[in-house]
Amino acid sequence: MKHERTFFSEKNIMIAIGLAAFCFYLLFNYVFPFDYFNHDLGGLNANHGHMGYMWHIWQNWSLPVFSIDPATQESYYNPPLHYILGAIWIRSALFFTDSLRIGFESLQILTSIYMGLVLVFFYKILFLLKIKHKILCWLYLCFNPMMFVMSSIINNDGLSFLITVI
Repeated sequence: MKHERTFFSEKNIMIAIGLAAFCFYLLFNYVFPFDYFNHDLGGLNANHGHMGYMWHIWQNWSLPVFSIDPATQESYYNPPLHYILGAIWIRSALFFTDSLRIGFESLQILTSIYMGLVLVFFYKILFLLKIKHKILCWLYLCFNPMMFVMSSIINNDGLSFLITVI
């Protein structure tokens, strides 16, 4: 007997839910500005906070030198991968706009991509664990409020979460 594949298989339904969740992450980012959830961003052209870290890398193409006390420069102690990616992202975004604010705003797309990749790994984990009610678990994972917030903050938390899930 041949195994029939249906359009409404469990995998197809889960993929559709995951894509819908990713679209909602992007819509959420469109509604909320990049500085809505963060308390330690710094500011545009700042030399402190998460934005200052990215700003320094974007301007100088180098990591910050700690000739000052790092305790006074918030976020400069974080691992640099997200900030390097963010600086490259902002530089790329500035090909399309002259507004630095829009460049930083577009970083929410990068963090949404991180959360989309988290969903891919969650999807794989659900099938590896052979959970009975996969669709219910998947709905919880995809539409968890934490996933929406993590997709919209431009600090390094989204990438840290992705690396943790991997």
